[in-house]
Amino acid sequence: MPPDFLKLARDWRDAADRLRATGVPEGHPRLGVWREAAWCHLMVARGRPDAALSKLRAVVEEATGLPTPAGGPAAPSVLLREAATAALARPARRATH
Repeated sequence: MPPDFLKLARDWRDAADRLRATGVPEGHPRLGVWREAAWCHLMVARGRPDAALSKLRAVVEEATGLPTPAGGPAAPSVLLREAATAALARPARRATH
């Protein structure tokens, strides 16, 4: 069963709003994760789980700085959920680009 990408998007939208409030600048990779999770939902709904997984892996690596775990779409989505929790506990450093 694929992960609930819309729940993931809601989690990250909440994280993005809170991070923005702490001064994380627009353009920081963590602020856009919610949009990418929503796109993953659409890709899976259209029968493209391979495209969703590829996108999700890239998002995980950019947002967390960690390599994605092996496995299906559930593995990176779990990492993103954990990263959202960590992002709220400790705001991300400002982007340098």
